[in-house]
Amino acid sequence: MTIVVGAKFKTPAGDQVYIGSDSSICDDSDGSRFLNVVDPYKLISFKRFTVGMAGDFTLKQILSDMANEEDEKNKHTRITNARSAYNFGQKVFAEMKSKSVRTDDENEKHADPGGEIMIATKTQLFCYSPLDRAIYEISSFAALGSGSAWAMGNLEAIYECDIVDPDTRECIVEDAVAAACKYSYECSLPSKVVKV
Repeated sequence: MTIVVGAKFKTPAGDQVYIGSDSSICDDSDGSRFLNVVDPYKLISFKRFTVGMAGDFTLKQILSDMANEEDEKNKHTRITNARSAYNFGQKVFAEMKSKSVRTDDENEKHADPGGEIMIATKTQLFCYSPLDRAIYEISSFAALGSGSAWAMGNLEAIYECDIVDPDTRECIVEDAVAAACKYSYECSLPSKVVKV
């Protein structure tokens, strides 16, 4: 039960991306049991980009393990275009499938691979959909998760791509997360916003 929001802004120095998430962690499918955990945010920072995740929390563990392994080996993944973002998404969800607790028969019945991801670099924003096996480069803003309809409505109302003030850019992403948390019982504050 999640909201992840990303927005790209035009600045005098070039494009700048912000990404944010809520802090709701639920351990059952009907959203009735929420947990208080140490790091509830759905943002995982790599050396050169940040990933927001929506879905099964195994996905966060996989991404965290990948980020830690990258640091340990001092071999940093680069996301430079849609192809590299797509390859990263493929790698993440191949790992997700290998860790699935479903049997092969259950996997065939369930098209849902357990989530989706948003990849934010300093200047680019991508959404990877494992259902479509597709990467989408985002030109302005996007939202993932159960609160995405409310966040997208909020962004549609307040987003301007050429806002100069960095605090205002951060507030736009924060406000979209807050709108999702207000109207979707599956999302909750506090939120976290990262300038990539």
